[in-house]
Amino acid sequence: TPLPRGQLFLICAARFAEPVALTVLFPFMYFVRDFKVTDDPNQTAYYVGILASVFAVSQFISGIPWGWLSDRIGRRPVVLLGLTTTTICTLLFGFSKSYAWAITLRVLAGLGNGNVAVLKSMVAEISDQTNQARAFSFIPMTYVLGSIVGPLIGGLLADPAQHYPDTFGRIALFRQFPYLLPCLVCSGITFCSLLLSLLCLEETLVCAQPERTFSRTTSDNERRPLLQSSASAVRVQDDEDDAIRESSAAAHSPAPRYFLIPNACWPSVLFYALLSFQSIICDELTPLWTATPVARGGLDFDSKRIGTLLSICALVTLAVQLTLFAPLQFRLGSLRLFQLSMLLAVPVYVLLPYSNLLAQPGDGHTVAWLWAAVLAGVGARLGLGVLSFTSVNLIVLDTARQSGALGVTNAVAQCMTYLMRSIGPTIGGALWSWSLA
Repeated sequence: TPLPRGQLFLICAARFAEPVALTVLFPFMYFVRDFKVTDDPNQTAYYVGILASVFAVSQFISGIPWGWLSDRIGRRPVVLLGLTTTTICTLLFGFSKSYAWAITLRVLAGLGNGNVAVLKSMVAEISDQTNQARAFSFIPMTYVLGSIVGPLIGGLLADPAQHYPDTFGRIALFRQFPYLLPCLVCSGITFCSLLLSLLCLEETLVCAQPERTFSRTTSDNERRPLLQSSASAVRVQDDEDDAIRESSAAAHSPAPRYFLIPNACWPSVLFYALLSFQSIICDELTPLWTATPVARGGLDFDSKRIGTLLSICALVTLAVQLTLFAPLQFRLGSLRLFQLSMLLAVPVYVLLPYSNLLAQPGDGHTVAWLWAAVLAGVGARLGLGVLSFTSVNLIVLDTARQSGALGVTNAVAQCMTYLMRSIGPTIGGALWSWSLA
């Protein structure tokens, strides 16, 4: 079945806003030290982890209520409300002058944005079994695109008065609020998504219409002969009575017992949650590690180089999604591809920190060798992450469809992801601070 490309594009445009708002902070999250929340520089990562995690904590809290509301008032109003909240909170975050202000805005942004699960439900509602896997593959691709644009904006536009003095040095607003410009551009992107959704996005939730049942019954009665033999009339009446009894029995039959979702769906949902846990920790620790001084095991990158690194690696993941995933998934299947990508990720995680050896002063290595090693390591990690995330998404989709619980399984899986994203940065920041102590 052909996909409705226009509506799918609008859904992806709305989905694009969330990773941009999430990742735009990564290149300059260390600005927390400007708030003077601690005198110990080794504890900065701990407060960075809290700032990164409260957004996901808020989404975890509000995810199910937003999903419930979307079942009552429709998907489109919830999406519009989420985009509006993201636009406003991202813009105001650029005016942060205290840690409490930054935390508050991240909490409000998370509470007001439950769009991910709602948008996945919209994709399910505009597709069918013949094209659902292809439609859902656009969701992680959109996330990758947002992960490219977000760090690029944050890295290139942070502190513009210092990095681009000829253009922005005379503007007092950017000298007073050095991280306003990336937040302003990010909020502009989410506003464009909001405007497109407001003008063109259609409602996908189809409610049952009693009139249709009435019309169908009336049509059947109209097609029935006015004059029937008594035996024919008795058979018709018996058939109707049997249908009524079967319908009543089906309506009063006990539902299968399970905890939130069918038991068969829990393994894939838990794998999805654990994958999100390790992914968000690495996403947070990568800019922290690259910004750490070389003497302490890092690379001593500034925000511009961090943003460039993350954006280039995200382009690699996009290439993997577009060129490698489909043939690998066709040859290996979703489960084996997920297992293989997780196995190959182990040596990548082990070897990546040794890039610090190429950054040591006086060792004769060039900057090109350092960048080659870092790009290879971070790019491989993100590329394998795309393969594993897309594979486990399809596994969740398949098990949910087989169990007849697509909607609730999708909501629970997304809430589990929010939970992992909420505790992951805090744990990662605490481990990083402990390792530097």
